[in-house]
Amino acid sequence: MRRLPRFVALIAFVISWLAVSGCSTTVAKQVLTQPPATAPADPTAWTTVHYGQVALDVPASWPVYDIADGAPRCARFDQSALYLGHQQADASCPAHPVGRTDAAQVEPLDDLTKAQLVAPASTETVNGQVRQDQPGADVTRQLTAAFPGLGVVVTASYLDDPAVAQRIVDSVRAA
Repeated sequence: MRRLPRFVALIAFVISWLAVSGCSTTVAKQVLTQPPATAPADPTAWTTVHYGQVALDVPASWPVYDIADGAPRCARFDQSALYLGHQQADASCPAHPVGRTDAAQVEPLDDLTKAQLVAPASTETVNGQVRQDQPGADVTRQLTAAFPGLGVVVTASYLDDPAVAQRIVDSVRAA
């Protein structure tokens, strides 16, 4: 019984500290201003997007963001969208994204992305290009594939069904 009053006192202290420091307002503001994860896009209408020498197909309803242009946009995998390029170091990202959905990012295959890749789980030729698939998609709910001949890495996330993500990765080709 003695532990309950200590626990209540600890909780009261933490809440008071958050209120005084302003953290609770910031956290509440982030949670309230971030839209929830969107439902997967309607995959019936697709469009082709070009990124340098690469073309790939994504749902036509998705917005396309060039995050390599210096804008501090976050590559968010909790909102259906296609992100082109590396996310900037000063990107404005929520502390905790709300959920996960179908989304994709295409990045250059450079030292930054190579450092994040592990030995491929499989290597195959798709659309005339060597594709190196990263392992762990069933755990991370994202497909990541390097295309050395095209100089890009494509990451496509999914909520429950990998069909849209797989179609995006399978569509990567030379422009």
